[in-house]
Amino acid sequence: MATHLSEFLSQVDSVRLHTFAVLIIASALALDAYPPEMHVFNPRAIFDELYKQICQGIRKPRSENAEENAFDTLQLTNANEHQFCQNVIAIAKGKTSAAATHQSCLYKFREEWADIRSTTSCFGCVIARRPEHSCSYGHGFCDMCLVNYDRGALGAPWTISVKLCPLCDVEVNKVVKLKPPTAGVRVFTADGGELHGPERGSRTKDEGLGGCPSDFCRPPYFKPYKGYHDGGLGGHNNTVNLALWEQDVIWNRKGKQPDFVLSLGTGSAIEGDGDTQGNTNISWISQLSFPRLFRSFMKLLDGQKTWLELLNSVPQEHRSHYHRFTLGFHGPEPGLDDINCMKGLRERVDTDASLLAVEVRRCIDNILASLFYLELDCLPLASGLSLLCKARILCRLDLGTRELRALLWQLKESQARFYVQSTEQVPCVDQASLTKMQHGEPFCRPVEFCISSMDDLVDVKVDGVTQRARSISNCPYKLLDLVKDQGLHRVFGS
Repeated sequence: MATHLSEFLSQVDSVRLHTFAVLIIASALALDAYPPEMHVFNPRAIFDELYKQICQGIRKPRSENAEENAFDTLQLTNANEHQFCQNVIAIAKGKTSAAATHQSCLYKFREEWADIRSTTSCFGCVIARRPEHSCSYGHGFCDMCLVNYDRGALGAPWTISVKLCPLCDVEVNKVVKLKPPTAGVRVFTADGGELHGPERGSRTKDEGLGGCPSDFCRPPYFKPYKGYHDGGLGGHNNTVNLALWEQDVIWNRKGKQPDFVLSLGTGSAIEGDGDTQGNTNISWISQLSFPRLFRSFMKLLDGQKTWLELLNSVPQEHRSHYHRFTLGFHGPEPGLDDINCMKGLRERVDTDASLLAVEVRRCIDNILASLFYLELDCLPLASGLSLLCKARILCRLDLGTRELRALLWQLKESQARFYVQSTEQVPCVDQASLTKMQHGEPFCRPVEFCISSMDDLVDVKVDGVTQRARSISNCPYKLLDLVKDQGLHRVFGS
């Protein structure tokens, strides 16, 4: 919090410190301290306990005199405290909410934000988060700000339409799709670094790019601009490890496995018996230092090697959720600049597709299962020696989209069912649910189940539309984690 506040203040001159910065900071603090349904505790006690020390630690020196700077910090802290209390009093009287107050405050100073921007701090909430979505003029926002300022439609609550920048009020017209809090993470990566580029694993991408033979350009063909380097040379030609690391950073997954991982490769040489058992006809020239160094360097571009190393570290029970599609070359790989091989590679992909039918079907099943996720209606209720959970199964696809219509048709034709805790069966769709969706309600299947404790796992599987029953997104799900991810444990507001 102190870092974000310091960055904000560093871009505000002394003249606007008390007429602009203090009002924004105090409003952001009230938004942080008083979420919806929060009990209105004494605002001065809240400020002293949560924010006073942070405000006192912020430095905005305007002279070399230490006493003057200390006095400025004291004044700034007192001004923030006074304005914070004023905002909370207005909220307590029921005149407005903290979110509405902050949104009004940002709009009031919309002309002040023209020269204030950051790539490391979300100035929509100022104090708490890093930006994840850019809007205009270098203004970036976190997920929570977009949810607070531009709520999604009834049938698409996690598809946010941002018409105007919340800071400068400039027209943006941007659509952002957010991950529902209780839905799992889905990972897709495509290898880069070779002229033949990722294969036709994704026809949409291939058709969209037309005849483009490369996913990047090499100096012999185009004059380089400044000193940028290919990221693949750092051992990240296959970025799957980075993607798995980032899911923990972005969503605080704590090492939980993703719903599925799909990796597209650019092809690699298949090692034969001669490679694994040794070749007695190896040339002495190939064993010199420079040829060996070159071979080691080329291994950095081998995405298949990275994939196999990753797969060896994945627990056996989760490996069925990891998929990779790539070509295997019996012999040397095509040259990096061999554009004549493109037609042959395309034909190989189409030919090999039939050989990968089982793996492709397994990948499709995982993708279909990951479209559904679970939410609780309320906190689990005590029922004898068990906990009664009232929940609903939702879908990531937005209401009215072609994708959802196609999915509903598949669910109906296959008579697909959800299996809750392996006991209760619920039809994925019925006439009542279809009628509700026709009237603008999102996909929703209510379910109830009993569970022994908060530490037990909740598992919901879908079957019929897949070849065998598969767990939906993020399942099996520890009940306590489900409650926390949904924010139901926040008894003082969320």
